[in-house]
Amino acid sequence: MSRFRRGRSINPAHIPDLSKGSRGASGLVAAAGFAGGGALVNGILADLFDDRARGRAAGFLYAGVGVMVGVAGPALGQLSRVHDGWRYGFCASGGVTLVFGLLTAVFFHDPGVGAAEAQPRPAGARPGGVFETVMVNDADGSQYPTRAVYVEVTEPERLVWNEAHSGMTTTVTFTDLGGARTEVRIHQVNVPEAFRRPEAQAGFLSSLDRCAAYLGSLQSGSGR
Repeated sequence: MSRFRRGRSINPAHIPDLSKGSRGASGLVAAAGFAGGGALVNGILADLFDDRARGRAAGFLYAGVGVMVGVAGPALGQLSRVHDGWRYGFCASGGVTLVFGLLTAVFFHDPGVGAAEAQPRPAGARPGGVFETVMVNDADGSQYPTRAVYVEVTEPERLVWNEAHSGMTTTVTFTDLGGARTEVRIHQVNVPEAFRRPEAQAGFLSSLDRCAAYLGSLQSGSGR
């Protein structure tokens, strides 16, 4: 004898559509990825390329992205002819994204902020640039100001400057001796008579001694 259990029919309209929530969440994730990714890419381009090459690099990058989207879009669109083809399309694009993400994580190294920019020179360290110094006598506090104009700046080998008030021209040559040692040669022409006096020479030599002591303190402080 057969038994029939009475059931209750359910109106499909009362069944919650969970796909709407998932689509909304995926849209938010995609929007956040595009917004954040664009800023990161532009920042990395700014660090990798200097002002002269940055625009060209950005043009090539975004043109390449446009070509890839233009090719991949119609290709993925063909999957609409297949049952559940949109699922395959999302899986394929997601897989490609994961591969690129892994390659980036393994092989890409952040160059650092401003890595492509030329390191700034000290203020005025260029032909025509001006620098000023003041030598102070420890005994009586007398001050001897100097104002000079750079004639030549050849990094890291040579500096030439001229002092307009005295007419003296100074040439400083740096030679790497290895072992964290540098030879400094100073040659001066048109030296005024007052600068040739023994006390003036002693003061000049003391400034060199202080410079050597200062550089030594920097070297010891860095642990090298």
